Amino acid sequence: MITENKTIKVSSKYTLEAKKEISAPSKKTCNKLILGSLGAAVGFVLLIFVFYYFEKTDLAGLMFGFFVFSLLVLLFGAGLKYSIKKDLQKPIPPTVFEYEFFDGGIAAKEEVNGEVVHASKYYNKNIGKTLEGKRYLFLYVDSSHALVIDKNELSPAELSTLKWIYFKQYSSERLELAEFEPGTPDFVKATETPKEELPLD
Repeated sequence: MITENKTIKVSSKYTLEAKKEISAPSKKTCNKLILGSLGAAVGFVLLIFVFYYFEKTDLAGLMFGFFVFSLLVLLFGAGLKYSIKKDLQKPIPPTVFEYEFFDGGIAAKEEVNGEVVHASKYYNKNIGKTLEGKRYLFLYVDSSHALVIDKNELSPAELSTLKWIYFKQYSSERLELAEFEPGTPDFVKATETPKEELPLD
């Protein structure tokens, strides 16, 4: 929604669907790794027989070394794919992300089981990678941590604005946002500890 402060505010639940979308590129990489190494292994086996047939045992031995290496790559890819599958089977605690988008940055909050576990502000320049799934947008603030935005919670103009900012998809239907100010997010309630009164002499 558009707030009275001219920012885009959105809440997103972290669901199994979101988890599947964010892991989809890793699964594709694993599949390519498995198929590529399998194809290479078959090719090296054929070369081993060819070189043995022409009595070039040195080259046959070299091809056997490459064959073993391709099997190791195959096992590595299969292991990664299995770990992704096991991770998707883990239960997801009730997690809600709340974001407020400004011109130049994002205020973010994460709640697990109704308790705030993380709150931060990020500059747009800190977004190193973006990913768009069928339902979610993912903005990576580092290599392993992404902001999860549910596109269903955004109006067409809001979605167009975020894509214009983070995915460089230019559109005339976008909103002018308030400028980002660094510091503690507004929704983090900072409590001041009163100073102890010094005893009078």
